[in-house]
Amino acid sequence: MNDEATSSTVVADLDFRNSKKVQGFIKPMLAKQTDKAFDNKDWLFEIKWDGYRAVADKNKKDILLYSRNGLSFQQTYPIVVDQLKKIKADAILDGEIVVLNDEGKPDFQFLQHYSENQNRATHYRRPFLRWQGHPYSRQHL
Repeated sequence: MNDEATSSTVVADLDFRNSKKVQGFIKPMLAKQTDKAFDNKDWLFEIKWDGYRAVADKNKKDILLYSRNGLSFQQTYPIVVDQLKKIKADAILDGEIVVLNDEGKPDFQFLQHYSENQNRATHYRRPFLRWQGHPYSRQHL
């Protein structure tokens, strides 16, 4: 499948064109490109989930779920919003929306065809940005 066909399929299936930008959204830290890979015992490395980066902002009244660019994911991923309702604390969580295949592995093709795979979606969380009003984005892990 060529990129053009894939791109139009994604737009037709997920249709982010009507997503509204969230006011005052938090931009998550993004990966930095380097010339070569490295390894260091003092560093923590995370798994490449192969999904859509998503920040969840949950308080007692509301849940916001949005992309790294601030586009709302509320209408697109209601199953993820429902999962976030189970968290009792006020929190801002950095994560990734991922759809798992039959082997339990992230599958970007399944995510691109989300309407056929909604029951497989989840929000994998990285270390939280804020928990119960306390910021953690600058804390050492």
